Amino acid sequence: IPRAPYVPIASATLDASQVSEVLANGLRLVLRARGDAGKGPLDLTKVQNEFVNQLKVPFNLAAAHCSDVRDLVQKWPEMFEVVICDSRCAVQFSTPTSRSFRSFSSPTTDRNSV
Repeated sequence: IPRAPYVPIASATLDASQVSEVLANGLRLVLRARGDAGKGPLDLTKVQNEFVNQLKVPFNLAAAHCSDVRDLVQKWPEMFEVVICDSRCAVQFSTPTSRSFRSFSSPTTDRNSV
């Protein structure tokens, strides 16, 4: 598996949204490597370890103003989704079907008013 180049995340030079984007892109690389290896969704409790082991950079959720991995994943619904896998929460790439469902089932839509 090719290694991503080391990109230091210095919170003094990046704001929270930029750090969030760096972490999301790193998670995308981790999930792509898992897919290439024939592995399924990644358990949320294992995201930090796989991220650090594969990319060799810190996984700094605090710098991205995220309380946990789920919070980071939910900031990028067009890229990731949280699923239940073996009775545990896991992250995988967002599927076209799930993106369509999210946009269709908007909580602001009142079907009774039509």
